Amino acid sequence: MIASPIGNLRDISQRALDILSSVSLLGAEDTRVARRLLAAHGIYGKRLLSLRAHNENHAAEALLAGAFELGTVAYLSDAGTPSISDPGARLVRAARAAGVRVSPVPGASALTALLSVAGVPESAVHFFGFPPRAAVRRRDFFEKLLLLSGSAVLFEAPTRMSDTVSQLLAVLDSNTRVVVGRELTKTHEQVVDISLENLEQALAEGSVPARGEFTLLVELPGRNPLAAVGDALFTALAAELPRRRAASLAAQFCGGDANDYYRRHIKK
Repeated sequence: MIASPIGNLRDISQRALDILSSVSLLGAEDTRVARRLLAAHGIYGKRLLSLRAHNENHAAEALLAGAFELGTVAYLSDAGTPSISDPGARLVRAARAAGVRVSPVPGASALTALLSVAGVPESAVHFFGFPPRAAVRRRDFFEKLLLLSGSAVLFEAPTRMSDTVSQLLAVLDSNTRVVVGRELTKTHEQVVDISLENLEQALAEGSVPARGEFTLLVELPGRNPLAAVGDALFTALAAELPRRRAASLAAQFCGGDANDYYRRHIKK
C-alpha cells in the first residue's frame, strides 16, 4: 500500500519508487493519475488495474490473483495514503483474509502535512475526513464536535467550504481557532491560522479562495459530554418533576452537582 504525492510529484520516497519499478502489476484509484506519476519518475510498461470505491471488492479479487501469480503487487490511491478518505480498506481486509501479507509504504498525507504546520499542542486529534453531504447528517455531524476535546481534522471540497464554515459557526464560538491548508504541496499552497469568524470573511472576500482541496484543523471546546447529557436530562425531568428532584436525578445519573443544574435552570 503505497502513499502517493498529494500535489508535488517529488514527494515520494525512494523505497516507493523502487517498489513501483519492480512490480509488474499495479492497482490504482485512477490509472491516468498513476501513469502521470510513473512517467514523472521514468517508470513505464506497467500493467495498471483500476481499483476505485465503486469497484473495490471486484478489483481486489483481481489484484490478489495477481499477487498469488506474481508474488508482489502494489496499490496507489490518487493522492495521499490509501484507506485515509480513499479506497484501500476493503482491499487490505480481503488480502489478509486470503493470507496475503500487506505492507505499508508510508509517505504523503494531507492529514499529517497539515498537522506538521498547525502548531497544535500535544492533545487528541480526531480525524473525520469529508463531512456528510446530506443536510440532516451534516447538522448532526457538526453538533457532535461539541462533545470532543482536542482538535478535529476535516477534508472539504471548495464548493462546500462556505457551508462547512457556517455549520461550524452554528455550534462553536466565532473566535474558535482554525488552521486551513489549501492546495497543500501544490503551486498555490496556502496555510492560514485564523478564527472561524475571520475565515468566513476571508472566503467571502477571496483572500482564501474557494478553489482547490481543503484540509481544516479545528480546535474543539472539550465540553464534558455527560454534562451536556445531564442538562438535557434535567430539562426533560424538570417538565414532569419538582426542579430539586430533577436536579438530584440528573446529578445521580450523569455526574456533576445537583445545585449547579438547579442554578442553571433558574438563570434560564
